[in-house]
Amino acid sequence: QNIIGTVIPKAGGNTVTSNLDSKMCIGCGACVSVCPQNAVSIRGDEWGYYQSAINYDVCVECGRCVDVCPALELPKTENNATPKCYEFVSSDPELLKHSSSGGIFTTLAKQIISEGGIVCGAAWAEEFTVKHIMIESEDDLWKLQKSKYVQSYVGDTFKHVKNSIKDGRKVMFTGTPCQTAGLRKYLGKDAENLLLVDILCSNAPSAMFFKKYIEDTYGPDLASYEFRYKSDDVKWDCFHTKATLAQGEQILHNGPSDDNYQRVFHNHVMCPYHCENCRYQSFPRMGDLTIGDFWGISRFEKDIDVSKGVSLVLCNNDKGQKYLDSLDESSYSRKKEVPLSWMGGNGFSNKGGKNYASPKRDIFYKEILKRSFGDAVNYVLKPNHGIYRDVYRNSNSALQFDVNMLHFHFERNIWEEVSIEGRPTLIVKEGMWKENGHYARLSLNGMLKKDKQYKLAAKFRIKSQSPILNFHIIDSGSKQLQIIHTERIAGRNTGEHWIEFNKDFVPNTDYYDEFMFGAAQVSGPNNYLMIAYINISEV
Repeated sequence: QNIIGTVIPKAGGNTVTSNLDSKMCIGCGACVSVCPQNAVSIRGDEWGYYQSAINYDVCVECGRCVDVCPALELPKTENNATPKCYEFVSSDPELLKHSSSGGIFTTLAKQIISEGGIVCGAAWAEEFTVKHIMIESEDDLWKLQKSKYVQSYVGDTFKHVKNSIKDGRKVMFTGTPCQTAGLRKYLGKDAENLLLVDILCSNAPSAMFFKKYIEDTYGPDLASYEFRYKSDDVKWDCFHTKATLAQGEQILHNGPSDDNYQRVFHNHVMCPYHCENCRYQSFPRMGDLTIGDFWGISRFEKDIDVSKGVSLVLCNNDKGQKYLDSLDESSYSRKKEVPLSWMGGNGFSNKGGKNYASPKRDIFYKEILKRSFGDAVNYVLKPNHGIYRDVYRNSNSALQFDVNMLHFHFERNIWEEVSIEGRPTLIVKEGMWKENGHYARLSLNGMLKKDKQYKLAAKFRIKSQSPILNFHIIDSGSKQLQIIHTERIAGRNTGEHWIEFNKDFVPNTDYYDEFMFGAAQVSGPNNYLMIAYINISEV
């Protein structure tokens, strides 16, 4: 037994499951499509990852599933190890609005369909799973647009792609690099009427994880969900999401500061083992074209408008170049070749395909099996596992600083805590006040509630060169923070005056569980912050 996957015992030596460690299976479905006995199926493992399974009652051990498995042997390709790189922006404002970045996928897909072709890609399916489907009408393109940060079920799609190619239809297949490798290996040879498009991929968590997140966050009333939401007010980024409930209510979230799924997606806490050990992301790529977001392009192109998104396109071979060059000039406002180095680390190609998993991944995989999604995230990310004890007398108090019960925690090379005149006093060590990002923190009585009103009350004396002192709340599992009060201390920062105030505030997320001061504001030699009291209570 392995925390990430289970090695299936050998039942026959000439099957894919007897030759491949199950945690390396990518669930591409090549083995399903190739099996003449229909003995291979795709099923979810303990964490919901799609893996091949053999029915040995009908399997004849012909070995064809072994031959087409890209995880056992990569497909041969003559793709360029240093492909041409392009920036791309569609000329259609509506198309851009409904695209994750600059609209290259839909622009290519519309041309394929206009020529009587078929487009294959990932679409939302029942119960907010993701599944590869094939479409041949522009009216259905919306199903394939936008990113879906969930592993897609491919099933026997490769078989239908092959049949369509044989029928002389043009087919554009879009998928992750591993899925594209699976199709390439299954087909065995190139076809002029097939365009393979792989995406710049980070990792693809399981449908089970996403389903638990949906249930925990929205309950049974979710009607639709959109990653990478864009609007006139929301610009191109990888963080905004829009959830629409059955009653029509729309809920917008903005990244890890506001959404549990993104708290563990972008930092690879959910990264599956086969993604951590990906063999398909490096150069040469698996697709004829590679598409994705051109993050950071504004660092190099000062005249480019990035507000609606910019696509990155890699032409990995002559066929990919031919398709890109054939696009109608009226379909794009920008298509420009740029240095390959500009793509940076997006998709990990420029890093030799070296992906990674968070060191907290295995803990998450244990906890998600027995906790709700939100509880598992807090257990993994927060130092105290999101478990709090009530140390205060008043039930509505989030913080009552009492040196007999609570102490600041901090980096000891930056801060020290002493008692002056019987008061707890924070001192920043010599020279360290020039350092940003070093905090002295107090644990709260639990996580504050988003949009609920609280009162901050404090009395302190400070000797500092800074004209202000900020009071913050912070998530102990990250550096996400909110300034809840800025006290202007100019003229009162000599250490001679007590400063006292009351201030109401409202947290902007549900994750804050610590109070914090920054070292840079207790600045200058021999300076200090002396505290009489700090209280946070519900209003």
